[in-house]
Amino acid sequence: MKSDIRHFWELLFAMTEKELRARYKYTIFGFFWLVANPLLQMIIIYFVFSLFIKEPIPNYQYYLFIGLLVWNFFSLSLTKGTPCIVNERSLIKKAKFPRSVIPLSIIFSNLVHFSLALVLFIIPVLFLGTITLAKIPAIFFGLTLLLVFTVGFALFTSALNVRFRDINFFPYPLFRTNLCGYGDSIP
Repeated sequence: MKSDIRHFWELLFAMTEKELRARYKYTIFGFFWLVANPLLQMIIIYFVFSLFIKEPIPNYQYYLFIGLLVWNFFSLSLTKGTPCIVNERSLIKKAKFPRSVIPLSIIFSNLVHFSLALVLFIIPVLFLGTITLAKIPAIFFGLTLLLVFTVGFALFTSALNVRFRDINFFPYPLFRTNLCGYGDSIP
């Protein structure tokens, strides 16, 4: 039993590493994009919403960035996680292993991106005094809920996609909708 759990985690980390390597394999800057992408996104959002678009909400750019981080993590995990079992059918035919490792490896690779972007966001915000250290545990509690929900939904949709291939097309229109807006504007 213990060795099965250990093998599961070893396989999960190996497949997550494979997913990360495959994502940056033919790029010039490679893993530098792990840091550069969220950093550039944060800088652009900060300058656009602090210099050009004056929002009545104080620190709106911070709320927008963290909301985009959460949304990108969830949507990428679902859009890539839904068809992953079907896409890896040749691997499934060759080896016997828990099928849940495939969508979990995609979610974990997205979690690496998300975690790095979150750290790059939290450090400057702590120094600017926008957020206090007392709020950090609440952030991690919310992120744990996000991870559990994402894992559950991705496992569900990837399993459904094996039988009903139309499920693969379900997340795309949903995640392309504009979910940015004020809470007051929701009826």
